Amino acid sequence: MNGKIVTLVANTFANGATSSPGKRFIVARQPVTFACVNNANGNGTLTRFWNYGFRPAQPDLAALAGAPNALMASNVLSCNFTVQQLAGRNTGLVGLGIALARPNPGGGNGLETATLALQIQVNNTP
Repeated sequence: MNGKIVTLVANTFANGATSSPGKRFIVARQPVTFACVNNANGNGTLTRFWNYGFRPAQPDLAALAGAPNALMASNVLSCNFTVQQLAGRNTGLVGLGIALARPNPGGGNGLETATLALQIQVNNTP
């Protein structure tokens, strides 16, 4: 890559197995993983990992142990990530949800929780 010009030495997208219906491909930098460790007591974490190189499959949490990371949230009760292709459209819907918890401040049993949710429409999904 030279500036904003990409030169392909060989076209690995030419055969049917790896071709894109939209004839597109993405040039990406290092991958990033957001790993959520749920905990029924609200003691879970959401951690961001980066700079671990490209792998043929998404690495599990143990494989990311040596990668640089940052704690994004503590007191995590649960996380929910969904992807849904919208019928009859060339778009998808990505859903993100995280529930945070802390001991009930009134001194009673149970947890006080807050759930944050977001849906994002993603264009040009195959």
